[in-house]
Amino acid sequence: MSIRNLLQKLYFKYTYLFLLCIGVIFIFFPLKRASLIGDGDSFNQLYPAFIYVGKYFRDLLQGAAPQFDFRLGLGEDVISTLSSYGLGDPLSIIGAIVPLKYSEAAYGAVMLIKYYLCGAAFITYAKRYVTTHNFLLAGALMYALSVYALFRGLGFWMFINPMIYFPLILTGIDELLRKEKRVSWVLIFSLFIQTLNGFYYLYMNIILAVIYYLIMGLGDNFGKDKAYWVFWLQNAVVTGIQAILGIGLGAVSLLPSILGYLNSSRTGRAVIFEKISDAFMFDVSFYLNNLKCLLVPGIWESIMTIPLVVLAGIIIVFTTRQVHTPFKQLTILFIILFGIPAVGSLFNGFSDSTDRWYYAVSFWGIMLSLVVMERYVLNKKQSYLFILVSMAAVLFNLLLSGINVGSVFRSIGFGILILLLPYAWNHKKREQLLLAAVCLMTMFNGWLVFAPHVLGGSGYTWGFEAKNTVLNSMEASKAQITVNEDKVFERFDLYDSSLAAALATDYYGTTEYFSILNSYVSEFYQALCISPGVRSATWILKGLDGRAEILSLLSVSQYMDFHTRNGEAESYVKENEAYLPLGFTYDGWISREDFDSLNAVQKQESLLHSVILDAPVENIAQTEITGADSNRELEYFMEYENIEMGEDGFRVNTESRIRVYLADAAKLENVYIQFCDFKVLTGGVHEMLVGNKNLQLRNENDPYFMGDNEFLVNVTELFEENGRKYFDIIFWEDSQFSLGEIKLYGHEINPDIVEARRANALEAVTIEKDKIRGSIELEESGLLFFSIPYSKGWRGFVDGKETEVLKANVGFLALEIGEGKHEVQLLYETPGLKAGMLCSMISLVSLAAIFGYEKKRRHNSF
Repeated sequence: MSIRNLLQKLYFKYTYLFLLCIGVIFIFFPLKRASLIGDGDSFNQLYPAFIYVGKYFRDLLQGAAPQFDFRLGLGEDVISTLSSYGLGDPLSIIGAIVPLKYSEAAYGAVMLIKYYLCGAAFITYAKRYVTTHNFLLAGALMYALSVYALFRGLGFWMFINPMIYFPLILTGIDELLRKEKRVSWVLIFSLFIQTLNGFYYLYMNIILAVIYYLIMGLGDNFGKDKAYWVFWLQNAVVTGIQAILGIGLGAVSLLPSILGYLNSSRTGRAVIFEKISDAFMFDVSFYLNNLKCLLVPGIWESIMTIPLVVLAGIIIVFTTRQVHTPFKQLTILFIILFGIPAVGSLFNGFSDSTDRWYYAVSFWGIMLSLVVMERYVLNKKQSYLFILVSMAAVLFNLLLSGINVGSVFRSIGFGILILLLPYAWNHKKREQLLLAAVCLMTMFNGWLVFAPHVLGGSGYTWGFEAKNTVLNSMEASKAQITVNEDKVFERFDLYDSSLAAALATDYYGTTEYFSILNSYVSEFYQALCISPGVRSATWILKGLDGRAEILSLLSVSQYMDFHTRNGEAESYVKENEAYLPLGFTYDGWISREDFDSLNAVQKQESLLHSVILDAPVENIAQTEITGADSNRELEYFMEYENIEMGEDGFRVNTESRIRVYLADAAKLENVYIQFCDFKVLTGGVHEMLVGNKNLQLRNENDPYFMGDNEFLVNVTELFEENGRKYFDIIFWEDSQFSLGEIKLYGHEINPDIVEARRANALEAVTIEKDKIRGSIELEESGLLFFSIPYSKGWRGFVDGKETEVLKANVGFLALEIGEGKHEVQLLYETPGLKAGMLCSMISLVSLAAIFGYEKKRRHNSF
């Protein structure tokens, strides 16, 4: 049989076994009629992005794909925002060819294909070191269907991508290190595709690849002669050049995504460890949780569960003196790195320590076990040691989890597998039996990830949307609004469905929940105290809280409000009578310094009086800040129920409530309540109902805590009791808080100032691909404001002459316009796109020259 036929047979067997394992592992999804779309990131980011990218590819073929799109939050750059969401993923083409009504099934299919490719890529690499096909198949299944892949992959499918390209990158390095090829097209192509999928995963894999190159190239070669060192250095240069060319091919996506990251809110989230020890040592609970889940999946505590086979391989390596392999060195190194917080921070852009790189630990552990499996058997002492350590790990899990039906069930299952493994390892038909054992372990581990608690599982299936309902949910959200034909541009403040529903159902929204967000938009939300925490987690820009001036400023025509029913808030949609168009003018400005001196409610009111500028302009008058009758602090008193006050704060439980009575708000429709220096002292996430809005708080030690202790909530529903208006603050769980003070404000939008802004608005507006045009006539010079997030990608033109684009109202843009009638135009181009295209072209030409040279050289050698 030829090598080609042999490999085809190998991959055929892998396909069969993969489908078998997938069928068992995912059995609970059809049983629950659940989709593969989780109710977190998948629902709010990935599935809508999948639909959008599919449509984007179709538009691209027709020359209609934009670089900037208002459907991304308040308006974002497409490449920098979606490069990590499939914009450069070859599999996203499935979303382009499958009809929208089948998009949910297509999304699930792409997910399973990615899992399959993880195993196929593993085989591509591992066959250099393992010749036994059954062992290669065992390794591929363990890698592709690891607990990390199942949990992280289903939660955020882009975390599977580096798992696919990582083995291919290592394959390319090996081809050059072993002098098998002068040019590694595998290395170049895998880095190219990885680059198109975003720099975040790219830089993770580059760090891992550099470590691999050092270990494989230098691990056992320190005693070699000078000639080897010369070769190693030359090879390092050659490998680096080819890697740069592969990355350069994807520069058309890479440079914009890097510039987008540098201009995003994430760059301000660098972790500074309070103590040096914090950078090198996790809390003890971290290590205990990982020991608890060493063999038994426990996805809510740890995802570094290793297969039993890997544990057996590690035991053989460390109890057999003559075993020396670079995989041993790599495994030891990464087990150490696994336990260091600073390493997790490095792999997360120096932000909070993350586990997103742990697939590399699994990869080398699996490779080590396969090499050992092929060369060694378990002797009697090693078998006893394996059984002892494994049983101890399972017992430790049982004791910490508590003895119940589910924990006993899974413990018995592991006990059987533990006893069977040494028998299979040492049997004369060990190849077949070990493969069967690995299949059982893989299916059992995966099954426990999704199985309900009563069967010993983590119950992860319960966090997924019902089958064939996800798109309907998004369309039902849009069905609540009415598009106004007389409005050229309008936004809708909706957030009762997916936070990225606008991508799937084509409307302009306000919510933002992407990894890369324009920092100016985040700055605007923070300065105005919009969210964080109102109806959302603190790092998600989820709606405008029905705040009148802000709705008007951002051209919101309809927005979501809430009624309180049985202690919960129910949503409905309201018309914004103070709607303002996309472009309108101010005749005066205030400085950012003066603006920052105001409280949150005063800031909100000032937005329609004068435009806020970071730098002065000469031809427009600076205006003074004056108080307004529409904004006043209210007197109130509170009644406490089941609140335990203490020196450090106050404690609450599920029966606790604070009733806030308003002394002078008889005519007010709504009020603003400001919590100053409001902190949660107990761990975890804590939610409570403030009037008809819920507020979410996080402990300062939570990795997702964004540094916000000031909260402003717009209470739009008041109740009346004995002639007094009131609202309740209801707590939903046992918690402890500290609070500086509470302030209440009465506030009503001034209709006259809204009309003043409407009076001089941009007319005859047309919105085309990356271009906005309109005309305006002014009696005196003014500042034309656009509710478009500020970006260096925008260029402004007045009567064909380029004019400076000003940063205005904290996070948006404006143009200075003189008196008279003018034609105005805004053009957008993705920052870094031209430079990226040039780099990609240079790389492509260079590779074409290399390919031609290599082809000619091979021809001449015959």
